[in-house]
Amino acid sequence: MSDLRYLVRTTCLLESRSEQYGAYLERALGPEHAEWVGEWAAEEAHHGAVLREWLDAHDPEFDFAERFARLEALPYHADAAADRAPAEELLSRCVVEALAAGFYRALRDATDDDSLKRVCGRLMSDEARHFKGFRRRLEALPELSSAAKIRVIAQRVRELDDDQIVFASHCANHDGAYSHRTAHARYMGRVYAIYRREHLAFVQSMIFTALGGRPSRRASRAISRVLAGVISAKRARLSWVGA
Repeated sequence: MSDLRYLVRTTCLLESRSEQYGAYLERALGPEHAEWVGEWAAEEAHHGAVLREWLDAHDPEFDFAERFARLEALPYHADAAADRAPAEELLSRCVVEALAAGFYRALRDATDDDSLKRVCGRLMSDEARHFKGFRRRLEALPELSSAAKIRVIAQRVRELDDDQIVFASHCANHDGAYSHRTAHARYMGRVYAIYRREHLAFVQSMIFTALGGRPSRRASRAISRVLAGVISAKRARLSWVGA
């Protein structure tokens, strides 16, 4: 299986879980955001459907229903006591949407398949628009302290390695027993491989917008170099496990 199909399979499962994401956000953000959250969740579900259509045409061995059923065995934010406050959740969602837009841009640039390029371009635009929607709602609330912003962003980035994503990659691509360490190496190694410095600069620009400002061009380039170095180091440290 190609690395790109591996990533598309995983992303298809993740995007298709929008019903659970929407239920969580309605709970965390409150009823005043319910209508918009419902529209957002419907668009996320559409992303899953679009990716599933591409897989149907290019990966007929992928049994979506069977593999998605495996993923649904893992609860999503079942503990309401752990919910973030609304402003923190909105900032967290800004980070997620920025990362999603950057991922689709990187995936688009990594493939030679014209149909996948078109799909990724559309989904990248959707995620950027979702980012703006969460940011507008964040700006309507009292501003978080700098320490709170840093804490939320750091937590959100750490969660990229959590079981919600890593287990999805296992469900989408593998049979047998699940090992977080093995699945993490398989998935993140493929993710890191598609990113270039311009993709990281794109993501960081969006995140700085959510924080209320932009760094200078010089600072932006320096941060981009640091992020590229971090990803390179992480990729080198992965104990690669074969496909």
